[in-house]
Amino acid sequence: MNNPVTGWIVCTEGPAKGGDFRLLSEKTHLGRVDGMDIKILGDMYIAKRDHAIFAYDPRKRTHTLLPGESRGLIYVNGEIVYEPTPLLSWDIIELGKSKFLFLSLCSEQFDWEDPNPANQKKRDEPKDKNRGADKEKAKYDAKKDANNNEGEASS
Repeated sequence: MNNPVTGWIVCTEGPAKGGDFRLLSEKTHLGRVDGMDIKILGDMYIAKRDHAIFAYDPRKRTHTLLPGESRGLIYVNGEIVYEPTPLLSWDIIELGKSKFLFLSLCSEQFDWEDPNPANQKKRDEPKDKNRGADKEKAKYDAKKDANNNEGEASS
């Protein structure tokens, strides 16, 4: 397989709302013009080239968001991104006037490059709150609750 999908971002706010965009193995470049792996149309606050770069490391089975070469800012779960930032499923990414939900396919439980059947067993085990997407969703819910509580405390 040449360059398989490793995850997705789904636009939840902005001109591309409802659109889904594939993240590929190694680096995926996001901007507004032809030549970008992900081309977001309609949000003039997203840089033409390399507003953001999504990287998947097949050795560590992790996703990372890197700020691009543009002047545009990036936020993950409300925090500004100045340096490579690890991504977990359910993270909210803000670029320009758009928001995206990150969803991972490749992780500890699955990777296209691992043909070892012993590792596939991990995916067949019952899910619990300490593994995989359930764990990532619990982290997302905890962050969301913490942000909501901060807002209430300052009111």
